[in-house]
Amino acid sequence: MRRNDSPLCDKYLIPQKGAWYKSWEDLVTNATHPFSCGTEMGIWMNGSIPLQGEGVVERQACVPGMMSDCDFVIKILVENCGKHKMYFLKPPSLCPAAYCFGYGEKESPPSVTVERPTVTYFMKIIQGFRTYEELQFSCIFTPLNDSTLFYQIYWYINGQLLLITDPKQWNEIAETNLTTTNGLTALNVKFACSVSVKRKPNQQGGPLSEISNLFFAGIQATLEKKKMVRGGMGIIHFVLSVPFPCIFENVQDSSPPESCFLSVELLTPTSNDCESKIAAVQSCAYHIKRTTWNKNHSFTIQHIDNGGYELLRDYTIRYRTNFQNMTRNMLLWNNIDLPEIKVYVEEPATLWKGLSCYAHSDPHMRTFENQKYDNQNPGTYTMYYSNDTNGNTMEVQTKVTRCNYGAPHQVFCVCALAVRAAGDVFLIDRCTRRKRFGYRSCKDGLLDVWKSDEFNYKIVYPSGTTVKARLWIYENIDVMEIEIFPTSSDVQNTQGLCNKLGSKNFYARNGKISTIADFAKSWIVDDSENLISMSDKKVMSLKSQKRTAYFCTCNKTNGTKSSNITICDKKMSVSCDLKKQVEVSSKSTCSVRSKRSVSSKFSFVPDNTQYSFERKKRSKDTNNMQMTPGQARDFCNTFMNKSEAFKACSIIPSVRPEDAIDDCILDVQLTNSTIWAEVSREGLKSICAKELNQNNTLWRSKAKNVAHQIMTIMCPNECSFNGECDNGTCTCYHGFGAADCSRRLSDPPDVIGVNIDNGGICEKSDCSNAIISGDMFLDISSLTCKMTHFGVSKNGIFNFHESYLVSGAHNTISDIQCPLPNLRLRRSVDQNDFVSGYKIAISNNAEDFSSTHFLYILDSVCQDTLNISGQLKFALKDDFCFINGRCVQSGSQDGSNSCNYCNVKFNAFDWSLKMDTEECKKNTVTTTIWPICVAFALFAIIVMAALVIVWINKRKESCHRKFQIVMPPTPNSYFTSSNKKFTNYLMKKK
Repeated sequence: MRRNDSPLCDKYLIPQKGAWYKSWEDLVTNATHPFSCGTEMGIWMNGSIPLQGEGVVERQACVPGMMSDCDFVIKILVENCGKHKMYFLKPPSLCPAAYCFGYGEKESPPSVTVERPTVTYFMKIIQGFRTYEELQFSCIFTPLNDSTLFYQIYWYINGQLLLITDPKQWNEIAETNLTTTNGLTALNVKFACSVSVKRKPNQQGGPLSEISNLFFAGIQATLEKKKMVRGGMGIIHFVLSVPFPCIFENVQDSSPPESCFLSVELLTPTSNDCESKIAAVQSCAYHIKRTTWNKNHSFTIQHIDNGGYELLRDYTIRYRTNFQNMTRNMLLWNNIDLPEIKVYVEEPATLWKGLSCYAHSDPHMRTFENQKYDNQNPGTYTMYYSNDTNGNTMEVQTKVTRCNYGAPHQVFCVCALAVRAAGDVFLIDRCTRRKRFGYRSCKDGLLDVWKSDEFNYKIVYPSGTTVKARLWIYENIDVMEIEIFPTSSDVQNTQGLCNKLGSKNFYARNGKISTIADFAKSWIVDDSENLISMSDKKVMSLKSQKRTAYFCTCNKTNGTKSSNITICDKKMSVSCDLKKQVEVSSKSTCSVRSKRSVSSKFSFVPDNTQYSFERKKRSKDTNNMQMTPGQARDFCNTFMNKSEAFKACSIIPSVRPEDAIDDCILDVQLTNSTIWAEVSREGLKSICAKELNQNNTLWRSKAKNVAHQIMTIMCPNECSFNGECDNGTCTCYHGFGAADCSRRLSDPPDVIGVNIDNGGICEKSDCSNAIISGDMFLDISSLTCKMTHFGVSKNGIFNFHESYLVSGAHNTISDIQCPLPNLRLRRSVDQNDFVSGYKIAISNNAEDFSSTHFLYILDSVCQDTLNISGQLKFALKDDFCFINGRCVQSGSQDGSNSCNYCNVKFNAFDWSLKMDTEECKKNTVTTTIWPICVAFALFAIIVMAALVIVWINKRKESCHRKFQIVMPPTPNSYFTSSNKKFTNYLMKKK
């Protein structure tokens, strides 16, 4: 080599632990001279080339130096494979030194090299049984003028030598491409190449060219760190540097099909259900079409907030490709792990922490900014109003009514609550005898409703904003206390009686600053916008969610193993509570939808509600008295501080005990009664529980003991002095029940109907539960359904069968579900019954039961309902028989018995005999002769038996008539089809 050329050095080309190399040239076996073999110190083998078949042998390689031609020795392995040799080489310890192949003392390699090459890609189309593409990489350079030269390509991956190709002349240079057949095994790596020039394939090459720039091949995000706002969205951009291969749909095609795509999947950080997290928007996978592979692609992510005051700010997310296909080249794209992306969540606004808005009876109002005022005016009000980031309406309405008729001043309370999220409306209406509790509409599925006990419920918006309702009874009037807890999305974005979060001014509905009196009146709801009283049709016409977005948790941990579990929903937040809560079912309460479903199957859906109960009034307050302001303050201070929970909560930040005491004083003076004092106390405890739940700093170090201590003594309503508080739960004395021990178990629930949204009717194909509506259903283990099975014959006669006691499934204080027994397993089912059902009564203690109500089970295939003079009647549809308890299409035969068939004109309730075949006629004659003979012999016995039966039937008829007088409106003897009475069919002969 010339002194100015760059010498070769294998120290950085060969892996530290060594590697096997394939060579068609021999490692020289004679001592080399300095500056030969393209390097300063040419490494030679001290020993002979092993014979073919000799196997792997050990040899010594000599590194010449300053002292001799073998200053250092490297142990190598050699195997003679015939046309080529295999060498296991280790890197030299110094530079510049390189192994010398193919040259002896008389020859030297070329001293020239090519200019710095570049790496590029191209897609090669492979045609065969299926036409497909193959990704290859080329080392691009300008060849030298001598066409007899050979070029050997050195391929590197991530800085390490990957492959040395066979030497090729320029017209064969494509054979030096890097492919899956010669070393391409992975993507998302950096490739580089350099070139060595040779005179002959089996001789030593000249010096290596300068190594090319690194070429990234794969897919990568355009950034490594992403900032997001708390509860907000972010976009991750990523690009592909090379296309992915496709299989062509037809052999003759020359371009990839539209259906060819690469999936990029988001792997979110594993977290438990109560932690904030990063979620994918809409889907955990993003599909890149081949036709747009070189565009900028993006993945939208969402911060799912748990509402904790202390924000978890740092997250790590990962992406992975999924490209399962047929060829090895295509599998390069499968399971590529993209570099991790760090996500940092910022919190621009903290004003919402520790704030709440409430309406406490009678009703004392407090805005989000802790401004207090009273609203002693009847009507329905907008308490909270906001729009989410997509412009969807979020609204809370409350209805205020008089609740203390004996007080010296008019006192008003909240008796109804409606919560709207776009097209969803959840209603708690306790203003009338029929308590409405459930979804009026649930078409968007945005609201989550949870209960902690019979009297305490919370409704959670997708943003995490929470509405709490605490139910109680003042004398015989149902009232409720309402609290709304904001999140960061509410800052400067709320209206209504709660006012604007972030402002001390009172803003009326028109957006102008006003006085408190005008402010409150401006938020009265017009009848056309009243969510509580508007018609079902109007409710269903409310604008649905403008942009449906799903937030997906990807690659969730299942137990101790990580698996590809994807969970998507519309929640932008997670809501957890320190106390166990149960989700309120929407299946039984989305009444508009269920009503439409039943109405489409039956002609008449009656109103089967019955109000037969008179609730016992609460015992009169023994502390009715007039007090001076000073006396009222002394009483309220003493009353509040009798509660250990109240005293403990008073030290919690953002809990204002003075507000509860002030409300108590005002109530005492307005009503001359102390009965309202417990409302103020429980309101403060509710706010305290919320603080303990959200202020996660309270559960650290020393504060953790204080928070835990409060939770263990915080029992609802101090157990009404009818029980003991044990670790935050009331243990009621004998004869008392409910979460606060306020109810006597001997008082049965108030039941107004069964399946009332469906008129007491249950479709047979989907009738596994009866939905019981009413009030004062207690969520205790002794909640019991007494169910008596009955059948109604085609003559309208009721036949009662067995009775069953089953446990009721509590949903809310106003509705429960009773599972229906499996009638197929019951021998008592009478196949002659045209309609069947259950007479149902409910008890809170399995002993004292409510009034009974009826559930009718109908098969809409052949049965229908009619409105006859306001009464519910049942009918058999045209072209159907009803035989042995099932619907049979006219003309259908009795299974394998081809002689029996349904003939509605002859007998709609039994099989008719076919007389159009000789076999059926023969069977008819055979089965008719012998009964005639027997009839003559037994005539006298039959006559005597008939006389007895007539006497018994007269007694039965008398009994039925007497029973039917006390039954609710039901079919008696009027069963009809759309054309004729069944009795006419039975009398008519063929």
